[in-house]
Amino acid sequence: GGGRRLAHSGYGWWAVAPVGMFPERVVATKGGLSFGEPSPETPEAPEAGAAWRGRLSGHLFADSSRFAVAGDVTLTLERTGGGTRLAGRIENVVLAPLDAKSLHPEAVPAVPWRALALEAAPAEDGAWSGPVGLGAQDPGGAPAAPPVPHAFRGDWRAAAYGPDAGEIAGRLRLWTPLPDGADPRAEWPNQAVMVAGFGAVRAP
Repeated sequence: GGGRRLAHSGYGWWAVAPVGMFPERVVATKGGLSFGEPSPETPEAPEAGAAWRGRLSGHLFADSSRFAVAGDVTLTLERTGGGTRLAGRIENVVLAPLDAKSLHPEAVPAVPWRALALEAAPAEDGAWSGPVGLGAQDPGGAPAAPPVPHAFRGDWRAAAYGPDAGEIAGRLRLWTPLPDGADPRAEWPNQAVMVAGFGAVRAP
């Protein structure tokens, strides 16, 4: 909710439904995506200070539970030396609990979560990519949903679409690595995985 239709790009995520095996396994999330009409402008072409605003949506598997994820995206192009770097922030992030079998939202309020920081990255091969960090809990928000935020590792990738780089779409991933020596066949319920797509329109 709260987003707008993109003219030149798209973004999304997908989840693989639970798979019954012996022992039981759940393949929670598979990947994010962005697609569309590539921009004729190179990522370095937009002027420094240009900003794009839009939405993120995704899926989180944590502690054998599933959540839909949503938030507001702001991307900014920074000038550094002889080139540019793209950085971003995802705020007003909420997690909506999903029914584990149907993946339909449960009839409970969404839970506020921590902001996500897309750490600044230079353009390479026509796209930007870099690490993802989690920010502090919003003041006055509900208690942070599991898992423990500092346990996450993450990355993001995005590209420009449409004339004059009017849109940027991308994906991000967050995950909690299993401890060294852990047996993934038994320890997978202790691993959290999040995947999301985001799209943003250049601000006037």
